[in-house]
Amino acid sequence: MSLETGYENRGARLEMIPLMDVIFLLLVFFIYAMFTMSTHHGI
Repeated sequence: MSLETGYENRGARLEMIPLMDVIFLLLVFFIYAMFTMSTHHGI
């Protein structure tokens, strides 16, 4: 029983890592878009 729960926890961690990477990339993209828009309007 304990081996099955440990395996499920590992699977959940492996599924969370790509999700966190996607969220981080979206965050970076929106920050970059905000900076490019602000500099464009500033000029």
